[in-house]
Amino acid sequence: MIFADINVICASIISNQLDEYNFGVSESKTIGTVTSLGDGIARVYGMEGVMSGELLEFTTGSVGIALNIDKAHVGLVLFSSIHSFYSMLLQK
Repeated sequence: MIFADINVICASIISNQLDEYNFGVSESKTIGTVTSLGDGIARVYGMEGVMSGELLEFTTGSVGIALNIDKAHVGLVLFSSIHSFYSMLLQK
């Protein structure tokens, strides 16, 4: 019985701490333009400061992950259909 009570108390403490924690998710508004698209990969121009592995959100709410970063372009793997991405702006 004592162990069950300790587990409940610990779970409650952890839950409260998680509710109060600021995870530090930043919302930047860097805008880029999709320059090429195919096979679930988008190349985007104008996304300075993007880091590899960063999740990027399109204006439609769809998401991609930055994997290949060049000086002028970022290569993204898209997590949804490519049909809605032609000539679309991207927000970081």
